[in-house]
Amino acid sequence: MDPAAAGDAGGALGAALFAWHQVRGEPRRTDPGRDSQSGSYLGPPSRATPSGSGSTARASVPGAPRGGDPGDCGELIAEEKVVGWFSGRMEFGPRALGARSILGDARSPRMQSVLNLKIKFRESFRPFAPSCLVEEVSDYFELDVESPYMLLVAPVVEKRRVAMSPEQEALFGIDKLNVPRSDIPP
Repeated sequence: MDPAAAGDAGGALGAALFAWHQVRGEPRRTDPGRDSQSGSYLGPPSRATPSGSGSTARASVPGAPRGGDPGDCGELIAEEKVVGWFSGRMEFGPRALGARSILGDARSPRMQSVLNLKIKFRESFRPFAPSCLVEEVSDYFELDVESPYMLLVAPVVEKRRVAMSPEQEALFGIDKLNVPRSDIPP
């Protein structure tokens, strides 16, 4: 089982599991090949989900139709709009796994700053966890296992890396951080 709340929020869960298994001696139950967390979608369902219409809804965007149509969202994202996506139950843990996600066009060189400054209200350099189709993971990352809770860190594959020039290597701090290191947008 991947611990979805691997950060500070998972401390209480880890303490409870330690006490249950180590202090009380209760056995661990495992079922190989099965995710006992049920995808970490343990929270309540979205109130934004239209009743009787399935499991998806999109937050209101001025001038955009409601209903969660992926095609509509794709068009908005291609126009460099930011979309708030709600689908089914909330995730448990620190990552947006698709049920509650802020979506933006990763091809846009300005999207990282837009999301950080205007949506998340944090420093513009902060990274976002990328996601891709599991069938394409080896096109982007040196990773040979699934990471359904986005808890694993993997190097970018060699063919996508961009070497830094001596001038770029001499940079310091934010200046060096802003140098593209691969052909994958930030």
